[in-house]
Amino acid sequence: MTNEDIINQILDTEGGEDALIIENFNSCYVGTTITKPVRVVYDYWKCLDLLVNTDGWDFDESVNYLDELAVVDLGENTPLYVKQL
Repeated sequence: MTNEDIINQILDTEGGEDALIIENFNSCYVGTTITKPVRVVYDYWKCLDLLVNTDGWDFDESVNYLDELAVVDLGENTPLYVKQL
C-alpha cells in the first residue's frame, strides 16, 4: 500500500478528513477506528523499528519518543499506537 493509498483510505472513511496522520509512520499504518471521531492507528513495534533501523535513532531514545508521543493530547483525533502481540 502506497502513502497515497493510505491517505486516500483515511480520507474516504466517513469523518476521516479530520484524522491526524503522522506521515513518517505511513509504513506503520494499521487502520482507523470505527468509532467517531476517526483516529488513525499505528503499530507501535513497526514505528520503533522504523526509528531505529531506518532513521538511525538510538533504541532507548526511540522508546522514550514513542512513549511520549503516544500520550500527547493532540485533540480528539490524536492517533493511537497499538502493541500487537
